[in-house]
Amino acid sequence: MTQRIENPETCIDGELFPVILFLPDSYDFLEALSTEQELLNGIGTDKVNPYIEESIFQKRPLVHVLRLLCLQCLTNNGFKPKLYEYYKKEIIQVSAFFVPLCLYSV
Repeated sequence: MTQRIENPETCIDGELFPVILFLPDSYDFLEALSTEQELLNGIGTDKVNPYIEESIFQKRPLVHVLRLLCLQCLTNNGFKPKLYEYYKKEIIQVSAFFVPLCLYSV
């Protein structure tokens, strides 16, 4: 049976509480948040983002990578063809077989 931590402001399941406490302190979470803020502020959106590149190389979930790519594309008013081809090439080289099929339809 799971323990419930009761608080007048919140009620969190005991199994989720340690995860929620750990997540904001993790390096990856802070780095992703910093990258998102930089992209939203238009900082370095016209070149390859090191965090996105690292996420591709470390085979992080495709949803995570695509979310950041979409954010960069939106804040840059679209990708330049060279930048788009670079990201596409890197994702295809690193990812499994089904990913190129998904990207082909994009």
